[in-house]
Amino acid sequence: MSIIGRLPNLLVLKLLDHAFVGEEWKTRDGEFQELRVLHLTSNYEIKQWITRSEHFPQLQTLSVYACINLTEIPSEIGDIPTLQKIEVYSCGYEVYESAVQIAQEQRENGNEELQVITSNEHKMEDW
Repeated sequence: MSIIGRLPNLLVLKLLDHAFVGEEWKTRDGEFQELRVLHLTSNYEIKQWITRSEHFPQLQTLSVYACINLTEIPSEIGDIPTLQKIEVYSCGYEVYESAVQIAQEQRENGNEELQVITSNEHKMEDW
């Protein structure tokens, strides 16, 4: 993943269907510097995502689909100034909760632009 993260022109990354081996994804300095869109779909092994906002400085959209063992979206994702949308579908309750928490913290800090979109089972107004 570190090699992919250092690609200088990487704008969209779709990590689909078991792209991760192991339970942890830890990003590092200098990775994903131009990434705008990140899709995580059906990555059942990943449980913990460790990152900092500096690792995704241009991220605009984060989509998390069917990552059933992921424990949360890191709160640091909310500190990315370009982030406009977080989508969460078919994940554990903790992932939904972390996305909503990120949006609430951003609103408290004056960022009304961040959208959180979730599946029908979990609507944001239910939080």
